[in-house]
Amino acid sequence: MTGPWNDFNSAQSNTNVIPKGTLAKVRLTLRPGGFDDPSQGWTGGWARRAATGAVYLDAEYTVVEGPYARRKVWSLIGLYSPKGPDWANMGRGLIRGILNSARGVSDKDNSPEAQARRRINGFGDLDGVEFVARIDIGTDTNG
Repeated sequence: MTGPWNDFNSAQSNTNVIPKGTLAKVRLTLRPGGFDDPSQGWTGGWARRAATGAVYLDAEYTVVEGPYARRKVWSLIGLYSPKGPDWANMGRGLIRGILNSARGVSDKDNSPEAQARRRINGFGDLDGVEFVARIDIGTDTNG
């Protein structure tokens, strides 16, 4: 030990942060939130509802290969916000991108086959899916 148990000034910070913009193959794990709204198609307990009324998927992405293998990244995938449609639209766009990557569909392809590949039976279909992600660094409401 390099210092007293309550002094962390000499502790090493994590210098192995995945650089912003890195492309990595990841596996999505949804952490169940226990909130269902069958009228929205949200079943299976995957969605989570915040005290604010916002609804989202709690997503964990594990890098499956390369120099950052086994590292984890987290995000929320918006489904609903009482403030308006923006968060849900961003969430839908993210899921579309995940499905495009995982199922080999070009974003510009609107053929019936491509449209079918962008459909899911429920959020459980996303749990465990592997795709190529661009790692980004975001800020939360606390900066």
